Amino acid sequence: MRLALASRVAAFLVGVAACRATSPLVARSSAGALERLTFERDWPAAARATPAARQRAIEDWLIERALAREARRLALDHTDTAREALASAGDDVLVGRVEADVEAGLKAPDDAALTAFLERNRAQIAGAEKLSLRHVFKRLPRDASDDQRASARASMQALRARLVAGEDFATLARTLSDSETAKFGGQITPVARGQLPPAAEAVAWRLAPGEISDVVDTPVGLHVFRLEGRLPPAPLTPDEARAWARHRLAAETRAAARAARLDVWRARSGALYRPQVLADAHAPDALVFALDGLRLTSRDLDARRAALGFAGQRLRTPRELLDDLAWRRLAVWHARRARLDRAPATRRAVLRARERVLAQLAAQRRTRIWSERRPESELRALFDVDPMRFAEQALERVRVVVLARRPGRTLEQAFELLTTLASDVRAGRRDLASAARELSDDPSAADGGDLGFVTRRELQEWAGPTCAERLANQAPGELGAPLLVESYRETRLEYEASAYLLARIEERRSPRAPRFEDVRGEVAAVYAQRHWQTADAALRADVLRESGARVFEAGAAR
Repeated sequence: MRLALASRVAAFLVGVAACRATSPLVARSSAGALERLTFERDWPAAARATPAARQRAIEDWLIERALAREARRLALDHTDTAREALASAGDDVLVGRVEADVEAGLKAPDDAALTAFLERNRAQIAGAEKLSLRHVFKRLPRDASDDQRASARASMQALRARLVAGEDFATLARTLSDSETAKFGGQITPVARGQLPPAAEAVAWRLAPGEISDVVDTPVGLHVFRLEGRLPPAPLTPDEARAWARHRLAAETRAAARAARLDVWRARSGALYRPQVLADAHAPDALVFALDGLRLTSRDLDARRAALGFAGQRLRTPRELLDDLAWRRLAVWHARRARLDRAPATRRAVLRARERVLAQLAAQRRTRIWSERRPESELRALFDVDPMRFAEQALERVRVVVLARRPGRTLEQAFELLTTLASDVRAGRRDLASAARELSDDPSAADGGDLGFVTRRELQEWAGPTCAERLANQAPGELGAPLLVESYRETRLEYEASAYLLARIEERRSPRAPRFEDVRGEVAAVYAQRHWQTADAALRADVLRESGARVFEAGAAR
């Protein structure tokens, strides 16, 4: 029986070898040959495509192989960055295999789950009515005496009488209001229910359009409101609501499945996982994660977070970053333990991923050389059309204190704390930098809240468009009112209020016209982007010619 089984296995292997031996070639170059069986196995969509698309896919294979060989010949893979990219490419394949397995086990939400979710979130689907308000504001310190409050109230009542008598609200707000909205004539960003302090909420929602409120006390001072109008809700259509519900439910299901897998893998791998250490600012060298050769401390995590850039490090909490790193390392551990990395298809995918990295390195080098060799007159002509395109962006050096919502502190409490702090700083009782070191939840706390020079786009990516716009209109040296930080959450498809910030613009730099000689490299890069089709065509033609590439019609030649 064993002999018969061995004979059948041998016959099978001979058959496979025979098939490979007779598989016609699709293409050949000095970098290697592509057989039809390999092409149709690894690129099934291209193999069934139109002749033109098929030709393009075959050329892509030839070019990728030739460029990868060129990268090795030029030792482009010997840098630390290249080695990291090559290792990451292999891990990406393994993580992708694991995530595909997790995804395959997920069930799409059924009609009952969708209906229940929509019922729980009726208010968001229906949209919210909003108020368009103006106000005049008189700021009061938290420790204001009774006499101070009485004097301020009398002043605001006299102001209200002038408004009722017909004086222009916007003009009085510009000249008399202590709010940052003064420069906008007292206009407040439209607010939904629950977004105003309770005392103001109770008054504002009872106003009729055009009506002026009595003087309203809030924890930060005194207000007089006028309702400009009510903005109707903008409800989602039924199709939009169900699409939103599917997205949110799928994200929740995926997150739950991922968390469950992490728990199992941590237990089986013996990985050290200590997120609680992140809260201890006095233990920067304490381990937060360890598995195999990787040992990650709080300090290491801070360095990785800083590498995400200005907005990235503020949109990702240390815990979120730790969990993503743990997921990736444990997914790779699981893939190897389950021998997924030994499957032929996975091995081929890893090899292709690494070849692609090498090819990109060589292609980037060629493109850079191509753009640098463009005639100087063409680059200068591009620069002369719009020199300010190559100028440094408008930069603002901002100092902030950020108080995030967290257990034991609501957003309203954060607002009140920052309002009190603003009064103390204006009165000279506290220093903003010292307060940032003591109180701020932002990564800049150790630097006294100094964000350094940042662009308005970076501020918008982090704190949301409304906050960024208000900061853009804040004068240098001015300490504004607390601003709401609204971060966009892609998994939820909405902005999420996460904190309040108190900011002072320390310095503002306007763009200055650059000299061509100082920005020639940037001009060359923009030139390459604008002429990428020309550059790409030149690169493809050069690589195919240099490698002696031949594409055989329908794979007929050998």
